[in-house]
Amino acid sequence: MVSALALALASMAGGTAGSEDAAPKPISAYAEGYWYWEPKADDTVLVIGSVDVKNIHIEARYNYENFRTASVFLGRNFDVRLWDPLELTITPMIGVVLGRTRGAAPGLEIEAKLWKLELTSESEFVWDGETPDASFLYNWSELTIRPVSFLRAGFVLQRTRFLERTTVDPGALVGFDIGPIRLAAYSFEPWNADRFYAFAIGGGF
Repeated sequence: MVSALALALASMAGGTAGSEDAAPKPISAYAEGYWYWEPKADDTVLVIGSVDVKNIHIEARYNYENFRTASVFLGRNFDVRLWDPLELTITPMIGVVLGRTRGAAPGLEIEAKLWKLELTSESEFVWDGETPDASFLYNWSELTIRPVSFLRAGFVLQRTRFLERTTVDPGALVGFDIGPIRLAAYSFEPWNADRFYAFAIGGGF
């Protein structure tokens, strides 16, 4: 499902009058780490790193799909022009997952900005090569408002097996930018007894 959507979006970005390839840019890189804290479980850390060379996107993740599991993705960035105030970038990707979980992982990343609103979404469908019934659709999405340049706040939604969960976990977030450093704090299901938290730090050039 994700791969079909990615291919359709890539086709749209490359072949319609309302869209075009992302403009060539210098090499850029970004890395971030997340510390998950659950009062009733062990703390966990996951790491994500990415490099963009013009339109080519390369990304690696550890502890994302499962504990002691790594994944590597290759994709392409497309700018989609639907409406002048809207900045929209889509990145269809294909990846491989190795470790406790093994398989192929088509994915899609979306970044959108409209005035002070920002939307980011990361989706991937992990086809488990050893246990097809264990294949799973992952998603991490954030919708935030940025009242000032260094502050953002809003909502987060995740669907993952990383924390031995198979449900959709909604929550709230607040983030601060300090130069090239980005900090964020997340509270998932704060109204439930099984609430948990995540803290992130990232930076790049």
